[in-house]
This record gives sequence, structure tokens and C-alpha cells, in this order.
Amino acid sequence: MLTCLVLCLTMTVIVSQSIIREVYEINLKNALLQSQKTEAQLIALWGQINPHYLYNTLETIRMNLVVKGDRLTANIISLFADSFRTCVEDTDENEYDLRFEIEFLKKYFAIQDYRMRGRVTMEIYIPDYLYDCLIPKLILQPLLENAVYHGVEMKEGNGVIQISGWEQDGDLHITISDDGIGIEENTMNRIIQQLNSSEVFTTSKNERLALKNVNSRLKLIYSDRYALQICSKPGEGTAVKISLPIVHKKVAGDKEKGDNDGTV
Repeated sequence: MLTCLVLCLTMTVIVSQSIIREVYEINLKNALLQSQKTEAQLIALWGQINPHYLYNTLETIRMNLVVKGDRLTANIISLFADSFRTCVEDTDENEYDLRFEIEFLKKYFAIQDYRMRGRVTMEIYIPDYLYDCLIPKLILQPLLENAVYHGVEMKEGNGVIQISGWEQDGDLHITISDDGIGIEENTMNRIIQQLNSSEVFTTSKNERLALKNVNSRLKLIYSDRYALQICSKPGEGTAVKISLPIVHKKVAGDKEKGDNDGTV
């Protein structure tokens, strides 16, 4: 009888400790998310000191360019203004649908394409039915930026960036790959070490800070299971993949699953 009582008390203590640990981890995760959200809001507010002043100034520049007949540059100014508005818009929404993110990436790439004088092509391969999946805001832009600046821009000749998305085992998988210069083995090992580190890096200590931030966001919002993955071969290119659970913005119904393949 005493043995059974001791056993029951022991099991109760173990279960209680497990529950306490789970509650602590959940509270810690929520605190970290709130901290990051607050920091992001402060940064956004700094950018919103007087956003209308910036928009109006950009519009004035755009109209002057139109008057002078430089419609190409005028269009780039318009794209920049739209992109800036997306980054600093005042909203409590932490997610939006994949379609909105892809449209933002197209605008960002159009600006980069203007800067690189058309020597890089962006291709998008994502099934239509995945475009209403919810994803964290601006989670893909840093990956595209890395593909541009650390990949294709540094190679000689033309380059290609591909954005691919697919569903597998109930998760949404998105890969941004490039055929740029790739990453040397020593640098790759250092990047992987930084991605797996809990240390907070600054730009002076982490040459791939954007990858670190994306990886941290995925882990905080979802779990370690959805960590960022990266592979690269020197001279051939780099591919970065993120995975996240599929959550549709609205019921797709019997909408046919077709592919939306295109070149920007």
C-alpha cells in the first residue's frame, strides 16, 4: 500500500513538473514574440514619423520624371513608394496571404532589375491554390535580397532566381534559389553555426543576419521543426528553403489545383 502511494506521488510530481515546464516554455515563447513585435513596431514607427511627407516627395519626383519623358525611372519610384508603404503600414496583422508577399517580391525585384540593368531573371513556380495560404509578413523578402546581393549580382553574366512553392505532408514549402557564385564550405559552416546559435548577432558579427532573423522568426512562431534550411555549391548557386504549416486565409472549396508558372 505504501509502495503504491509513493509511486502515485512520484508520478504526480513528474507530471506536475512536466506541465510547469510546458507552461514556462509557452510563456517564454510568447514573451519573445511580444518583444520582437514591440521592437518591429518601434522600427516601423520611426519610419512613420511623417510617411506622407516621403510619399508626397516621391510622387513629386515621379511626376517630374514623367514630364521629362523618363517613364521607366518614374515607374521605379512608384514601385519603391508602394514597397515602403507595405513595410511601414500601421497594422496589427502579423500574417497575410502568400499572394500579397509574392506581389511585394515582384515590386522589390523590379527595382533590383532596374539597378542591374536586366541581367537577372526571376521565375515563380507556385500552384494557384497555395496563394491564399497565410505566412508571416515579409518573411521571404530577406531571402530574395540575399539571392540578389550575395548570389547572382556577384557572378559574371546573366543570372536566374527561382521561387518555388509546394505542399507536402500538410506543410507549405518555399524555396528561393539562385545560380550565383554559391557559398564556400568554410563560410557555409559558419552560417549554419550562426543559424543554430541562440546568440543575438549584429551586422558586424553576422554576414547573413537576414537568414538568422528569418530562422528565428520561424522557430518562435511555429517550432524548431520549421527551421530554415540552406544548401549551396561554390560556382553553382544557393537554395534557401522555409517550411510552415498550411493555414488557408479562406476555404478554397473545390478550386482546381493548377500551376501558376511565370517569368518576371
